[in-house]
Amino acid sequence: MHAAAGVVTAVSIECAPRPSSVQVVFLGLESYAAVTQVLSKARKMLGEILSAFEFLDAECMRLSTRFGSVNPLGEW
Repeated sequence: MHAAAGVVTAVSIECAPRPSSVQVVFLGLESYAAVTQVLSKARKMLGEILSAFEFLDAECMRLSTRFGSVNPLGEW
């Protein structure tokens, strides 16, 4: 068995183009089950257009508003 050594002299990375627009929605849902239902429908309806989906529970919202963030859903 022979060992070979080499030096990487260049790297090329192809990235997807930046989208021409960004759409954001912030929803207040009653339960985690409702969150999973919305995600499932969004995947079916939007396909690859859906680039991110985030979930914050009530405790996360309480903590973020405690430290200065504004809850876009108002008081609940």
